[in-house]
Amino acid sequence: MACSNYALLPSVLFMVGCPAGKPSEKVVEQIEGQLAADPCLKNIASMRRTYAFARRGWKIDPNRIDVSIERAGFDGLPAGRIITSPPSQVGIDERERFSAAATYVVSADALDIWACGGTRSGLRHLPRF
Repeated sequence: MACSNYALLPSVLFMVGCPAGKPSEKVVEQIEGQLAADPCLKNIASMRRTYAFARRGWKIDPNRIDVSIERAGFDGLPAGRIITSPPSQVGIDERERFSAAATYVVSADALDIWACGGTRSGLRHLPRF
């Protein structure tokens, strides 16, 4: 039958659209312990923290975790820990507020907090990883 090969098409499309994995709770707890040791993030439990595997181009790198931290209450965002798949798009919001950004390398247990403070004034250095 000429159309019999098309039965595989929905399965292939489903697999392509599968969401990427998420960092484990255990690894995120290790990251939060290191983040809390930084004086800029001493009140981390009262902030909104987002953890996702890093994107490098179109590929997802499960050895690197991108960390985004914002003051709770900004735009109605609640405090808490969010572990998610990598975003497909990155939005840029230049409004002034407290935020922090870090990259964690799983294999090296290395954390780089490359921004912490005001949106415009919190850059410490360019990301190392």
